[in-house]
Amino acid sequence: MAEIEGERAQPLPIPHGKMRLRVVKEEPRYLDIEVGGEDPALLGALSEALRRSEDVEYAGYRVDHPLKEITHLILKTKDKSANPRNVLRSSLKDLGLLAGELQAVEDELERGGG
Repeated sequence: MAEIEGERAQPLPIPHGKMRLRVVKEEPRYLDIEVGGEDPALLGALSEALRRSEDVEYAGYRVDHPLKEITHLILKTKDKSANPRNVLRSSLKDLGLLAGELQAVEDELERGGG
């Protein structure tokens, strides 16, 4: 597991050992996490999953510089009752479930089903 650096850091499950996370800014409704060593496409998928949450006002990502491999995930919730870290955890769980479903479809296709 990787850990988000910051005062109130809590471990988040990370599938790759190379990913680096650092909380750049955290407020009751806002979270900016710097992600290093990961493809921005992953953050695009995560942003899309976050935007599907009714608690999210804005979710997106930005690439600081393509050669530096540093991307920022930015999340803003609609109100203070929706903690950005909890919303992020929920969306990560949803993506994990989706990945499992896609893997099951791929496995079935490889077996000649479908």
